[in-house]
Amino acid sequence: DLPLYWDSDKAARNIRNFVSNGNRLILTGGSYASLVFLNRYFHFNLKKQVYDSGPFDKQPLRAKSLLKKAEAGMPAELYQSGEAVTSVELDSLPKHTDVLYASDSSSPLFEITFCEKVQEGLRGHWCSVHAGHACQEDATPGECDRLHAEGKPCTCGTILYDGFDFIDNHKTWIGTSVWDDSI
Repeated sequence: DLPLYWDSDKAARNIRNFVSNGNRLILTGGSYASLVFLNRYFHFNLKKQVYDSGPFDKQPLRAKSLLKKAEAGMPAELYQSGEAVTSVELDSLPKHTDVLYASDSSSPLFEITFCEKVQEGLRGHWCSVHAGHACQEDATPGECDRLHAEGKPCTCGTILYDGFDFIDNHKTWIGTSVWDDSI
């Protein structure tokens, strides 16, 4: 079970800080809770596709993608496995998302770049004086590039969402599932 606190709670801030400090958070699907977690903690508006029968075709990755090295070993397509795959509507994904696999309307496997910057101005000053630490706020990768050029702090990490539920072990005498190696 995922901890679903308010986004201002210390646990939520710690999870955002963990990701934005150059780390990768991996979440799996099969449950709407993963999407609620992402929406609440990272201020997204991801929308679950009610059901997408697939197949989900491999998508070209951006040249700067951290997943570029793994791309060669990825299968050409992934498929729906009963109802074990939870996918997200493509138009609800944030701008800085690497979609690894998609149908015409949704993606079950993607990676979002998440960044945070230190609050500036009066709000940032109040935070450092009264909270005892620098307060972070969401930023885009483009904002981070600009802030780095100005010598200001801003950090990014990634969130990998794999919509397969991984409830059953698919490596059996029958064979393996293409989803087994999707992470």
